[in-house]
Amino acid sequence: MQFKVRVDVAQRSSVIWSVLMDLERWPEWTRSITSIKRLDAGVLRVGSQIRIVQPKLKSLVWHVSDLVEDRNLAWEARSPGLLIRAGHEIQSSGSGSVVILTIDQTGWLSPLIGLFTAKLTRDYMDMEAQGLKRRCETV
Repeated sequence: MQFKVRVDVAQRSSVIWSVLMDLERWPEWTRSITSIKRLDAGVLRVGSQIRIVQPKLKSLVWHVSDLVEDRNLAWEARSPGLLIRAGHEIQSSGSGSVVILTIDQTGWLSPLIGLFTAKLTRDYMDMEAQGLKRRCETV
């Protein structure tokens, strides 16, 4: 299953990036996240691990799979029968930036999990997009 949300943000990509990189503060601007904790030290990089707790969902450890400063943060989590990839892409636009959030669920359990979590996934992605927009536009 694939999900995609796009939001216009009246802010430079560097400001949006700084909000995204302040991982532990995500619960302040989106109700879709209860807590985020880095499981390793140092600069966030490909291979870094993050534990994310979300309401109504199992806590998962995510591994950063792609990181391009001011442009892209992607991570993935595995569970038996399921691989989830989440992306946060920032594109410059005339009035600021466009943020594109994606979730891609694959694996033999994906259709079943998607059946039960599709609405929640869409709701959480909308919460995250709108919360990120509000946070970045008030910085």
